[in-house]
Amino acid sequence: MSTTTQGSASQTEETRRLVMAFQDVALHAEKPLTAETLASAYRKLLDPDFRFECKGRHPVGGVFNGVDAFVNGFVVPAMKMMTDISVHLDEIFCEGERGVALFHAEATGPTGLPYNNSYCAVFRVRNGKIVEETEYLDTELTHTAMFGMPYPCENGHVCIQP
Repeated sequence: MSTTTQGSASQTEETRRLVMAFQDVALHAEKPLTAETLASAYRKLLDPDFRFECKGRHPVGGVFNGVDAFVNGFVVPAMKMMTDISVHLDEIFCEGERGVALFHAEATGPTGLPYNNSYCAVFRVRNGKIVEETEYLDTELTHTAMFGMPYPCENGHVCIQP
């Protein structure tokens, strides 16, 4: 079943502004990109009840409810694992309260392997804040470059943090 969220032009523009601002945090932050830089900027854009889901069965995958859970459970651990991070926005699509950002990042994982991943982030915006994001990515690359799991993952795609 497919549902579309249509909204007014002003809602679409508000969504575009906030999704772009969320992406701009990583795109234009002073290098090196740090968890503290991201967390500080994200807190200004996110609703206190923000819900984030990182798809995939890996140590930083899952659902994080609330800004603090997102920052402490996802942003900080993910950023601690990567070095030489560079983020590139490919496209943004918005309609009503929904926005989609396609982007890719280049980094080095803790294994020393390149972590060059592509992402699709689906956002929901309400009352001038981002209330939800679901992020899709290459989880096999996450297994190998970030957690040192062989390819394909020998644990049936359920990684255990080393």
